[in-house]
Amino acid sequence: MKRITIDFSKCKYFLEIHYLIRDKLGLPKWYGCNLDALWDSLTGGFFDYCEVHLKGMDKLPKELQIEMDKIINIFKRAETVEYGSVKLIL
Repeated sequence: MKRITIDFSKCKYFLEIHYLIRDKLGLPKWYGCNLDALWDSLTGGFFDYCEVHLKGMDKLPKELQIEMDKIINIFKRAETVEYGSVKLIL
């Protein structure tokens, strides 16, 4: 199983988080950079099943913590669906 590590410690802005997710997961450039697009990407068969290790969230600015919590919840939900493509590691 492929393992992907996404380190958010250097992200300072909202879009940097989504660009990093897009680039690390190999999503298309037209990825929508929002929670709905993330859900669709994680559950829509865009890539083979893999482990995704998220780290560096504790280094994010406070204003991005709420968004990061939502992103983590999307990853966790995607783990539970039959057609999901990820296993989350925190």
